[in-house]
Amino acid sequence: MSLKSIKEKFETHKGEMVLMSNKVYQLIGICEDVEDLYWVLYDGRKLKLSTCVGGFAILKNKLDDKDYNELVRIAKLNWYSSYGIYGIKEGDFEYYSVMKEITQNRKNLEDEIVKPCESDPKYTNKLIADIVWDFN
Repeated sequence: MSLKSIKEKFETHKGEMVLMSNKVYQLIGICEDVEDLYWVLYDGRKLKLSTCVGGFAILKNKLDDKDYNELVRIAKLNWYSSYGIYGIKEGDFEYYSVMKEITQNRKNLEDEIVKPCESDPKYTNKLIADIVWDFN
């Protein structure tokens, strides 16, 4: 795949739930090092970088809308990147302090992607597209 086609695929599916290696992830970004391009995936707890040579199964518009929306609903309730895990709603008193914590958690994950490779700096990842945390 060319960089152009990878970017187009990302723009079409960013923020969506996808299936890779028998696990559901959210497609949140693209990064590169000197040797490869990587899909940046999130499973609600950890990041996964997977070579763009390999693909992923698109779930949106393949599953019934009801089933896909249920996946997103459950992710919003359980994933560390979402305030639903804290059992609060927008407008609750604790909402703003929790959102501050979530924002910091997201920043820490983004920093993890581009953390310098100590053994060989040329293998440090560089983001190609902004990280997308919102579900699509």
